[in-house]
Amino acid sequence: VSLAVFTAAAAATAARPPAKKEEGGGKSLEQDNHPSNAVVEGLREVIGPLSKEEMAGLADARYYSLLSLDRKPSKSDTLILHAVTSSLTDKDSDMLASLCKILKGKNVILKIMKDFNPNKTQLCITASTSPPKTTAAKKQPKEPIVDVISKSRTLKVMRSALAGIPILTPQWMESCLKEGHMVAPSGHMCIRTLPRKQVASSTDAGGEERDDVPTEHFGVAKYAAAFQKISLSISNNHLLSGVSVLLCGSSAGSGMSKDLKVLLQQAGASIISSVSMASRLLTDIMSKDEEESGSTSSLRVRRPLLVFLCDDSLTDKSCGISDALFQQAKKLIVTKKEASVVSCVHFNWLFDSISCVTTMKAYGYEPLAPRSKALWDLTTEKMETTVADAGSNRNESQVY
Repeated sequence: VSLAVFTAAAAATAARPPAKKEEGGGKSLEQDNHPSNAVVEGLREVIGPLSKEEMAGLADARYYSLLSLDRKPSKSDTLILHAVTSSLTDKDSDMLASLCKILKGKNVILKIMKDFNPNKTQLCITASTSPPKTTAAKKQPKEPIVDVISKSRTLKVMRSALAGIPILTPQWMESCLKEGHMVAPSGHMCIRTLPRKQVASSTDAGGEERDDVPTEHFGVAKYAAAFQKISLSISNNHLLSGVSVLLCGSSAGSGMSKDLKVLLQQAGASIISSVSMASRLLTDIMSKDEEESGSTSSLRVRRPLLVFLCDDSLTDKSCGISDALFQQAKKLIVTKKEASVVSCVHFNWLFDSISCVTTMKAYGYEPLAPRSKALWDLTTEKMETTVADAGSNRNESQVY
């Protein structure tokens, strides 16, 4: 997949007028024509060959532009920056208040927003797990690329990462206060990584070493680098393009549902709003597979992945998955000869997919309810069988 093809496909997506819907509602199955392979694989294609130094450099260049550091506001031209904050201490909050006052004197208004707004928010300020780096009086040589990890993985932080906007540490505020103006963020001032819930394993279920384990390291920089390299708007993150998601259990109706939908929508997923819609998708996948099995063409179309995203409740044994839907999914799983297009996972799968900038495989995201766990067992067992049969194509088969 060439960068030119991905850029053209993404530009065409950006040119389409947005549908009128409430934020967090996601794309319905009827609305979404699953994007081309070029768009789906484009994010990996762009960032895959880049070194961490290149990713950090592209990310910092994007931050420099988003913060309008390439222009100096005049008295008649006030610069307004919209920011969100997350997990700041009282000391950090006091520092932020002081920074707002100093920047105001420089005709820069730093507006702190309660919630992330994809059309307004330009930066996020949050704490890191790394200890603050002291700034010496003398000018220091250029520091090496460091992996600064966010202390938390809140909704605002994850949305900021998906949008490719700067996620900055309190050290950035400290540097701005010392210099008396807004400085270009770099090094320890920039969050490069979001933490993950599931610890990466270097071995598969059979105990063999795996060389395809996704990593969360420099995930934030990867998003920003991709946006900088292909000049996408923040509404065109294709991380989960081609993925259809059914919220199952209490996650479908609880307060978490809104947050999950917002993240899914921003990551490019299609949200399945009902069991009947999920059933129609499974029927469509099965019928198309039967059509292709009778075709002489060797070219197979990439299928949309259907994800049952489950809660962590132990009281709802079915997790909102009807017996009929379970049997339909089971039939599809056991009859398919390629890696399964059905996945049943705990909702931490979504958060780790965002952190690792890839669609995570179901391993390690076992749901708790008996029916959802049974579906997870089926999908992971099928994936292991597919991997064993794939031989030299092992890595390609384990996209999810």
